Amino acid sequence: MSLPPELLDFCVCKGPGDTISEQQLADAGVKRAVIHGDAALDTKNALAVTSLCKVRLKWKFDDEECWKQDEFVVYDGTVPSGVELAIMNLHEGESVAFNARGEAALTDFEPLPKADISQVFRSGQAEVLDVKLERKDKFDMSASDKIAFGEKMNEIGKKLFANGRLARAAEVWKRAAEVFAVLEPEDEDVNPNGMKNNEACHEVARKVYLNMALVMYKLENFTECELYCCDVLDTRVDEPTYSQIKSKALFRRGCARLKLRKVSLGSRITADTAEADFFLASELDSSIDVAAHFDACTELREQLLASGVEIPSDDVETPNVEDEMNHYPTDIEHALRQIRRENLHDGLAFEHPQKRAAILEERMRVYRRLMDETPWSALRGTMFDADSEELQKTATTAREVDT
Repeated sequence: MSLPPELLDFCVCKGPGDTISEQQLADAGVKRAVIHGDAALDTKNALAVTSLCKVRLKWKFDDEECWKQDEFVVYDGTVPSGVELAIMNLHEGESVAFNARGEAALTDFEPLPKADISQVFRSGQAEVLDVKLERKDKFDMSASDKIAFGEKMNEIGKKLFANGRLARAAEVWKRAAEVFAVLEPEDEDVNPNGMKNNEACHEVARKVYLNMALVMYKLENFTECELYCCDVLDTRVDEPTYSQIKSKALFRRGCARLKLRKVSLGSRITADTAEADFFLASELDSSIDVAAHFDACTELREQLLASGVEIPSDDVETPNVEDEMNHYPTDIEHALRQIRRENLHDGLAFEHPQKRAAILEERMRVYRRLMDETPWSALRGTMFDADSEELQKTATTAREVDT
C-alpha cells in the first residue's frame, strides 16, 4: 500500500503497539502510516520491533521496481535509518508506508550524494516478516556484550565520519557511549570481577568518547566536547600505558574550554581551564605543540579583563575535612589507588593552595587508617607490584611492636 506524500505530511496513522513519538520520527526525516496486519494475528503478546531485535523485512522504495527481503539487526547500518525508524514498534505481519528525507534515505555505509542531501526525498513501503530478540538491554549486558556492541558502533561511526556525515556519526557513537555509561559495582565482596570487567569496557569506551569529543567539536557543540573528554579521563587513564590517550583527551578538552572562554583570569593557572589542560597535555606528549593555544588563551584573557570581567579572588574558604572524607573514596584500597593515580600525573598541580592543603590533610588520614585498620594482605598491589612473605612478616612485626 502506498500513500501519496502530501497525505503523509498531514496524516499519520498509528497501529497496534506503536508507541514511538511521531515528533522523534519527524526530527529524523521520517513520516509514516502504519497499516494493520492480519486481523487473526494476536499482537497483544507478540514481540514488537525495538532497537534490540533482529528483523526479517520485505521493503522497497517506491522508485524501485523490485522488492527486497533483508534480515538485519537494528542499528547495524545495513538498511536506511529511515526504514528502521518506520518499522519501530511494529509486529510481525504489519506493514508501513513511509517517507524518508535527507540522510534517513541512506544506509550508514553510503556517502553523501553530490546533490543537496536536504532535498533528498524517497517514499517507500515495508512489511515486517519476522521479529526476534537479538540483544540485551544495556543494564543486562555482560562486559563482552558491551565490548562487541561498542566496537561495532565505533566502526560504523568512523565510516560515517569519513564520509562527512558528522551528525549521523555522533548519533551512532552516542549509542555506544550510553552502553558504557552503565558500569558494574567494584566491591570485591559483591562483584569480584567488577573492576576487571569495567577495565575491559574502558578499553573500547575510551575510543568512543574520544571520537564523540572530536565530532562534537567539529559540530561546534563545545560543551558536549568538554564532557566527553572528561568521560575519557574518568576511565582511569593515569597509568603510563595510556599517556597518549590521556594527552589527546586533555588537548581536546583544552580546545573546547578555550572556545567556551574558560581561561585563567587571576595570577596563576587554575584547574578546569584551557591553560591547565594544554600544560598537562604537553607534559605527557612533547610532540603536542601548544604554544599557539597558550597565546590564544592570553589574548582571550586580556579581552575578558578589558571588558571588566571580575577577577576571582584567591581567598576562598578552606574545605572542612574534619567531618567526613570528601575527596577520596571511603574504601581504603580505592583511596590508595586514587592517590597513586594523582601522583602519576600531578593531579593536584592546579588546585587552589588551600584546597590542595585540605586534600593532602585528607590523604594523611587515609595513611593513618592504613596503619590502624587495614590488614596488610588486603592492600597488595595498590602501592607495590608484589609483597614478599618476608616483607609481610616484617610489616606485621612492626605493627605488633607499635601496639
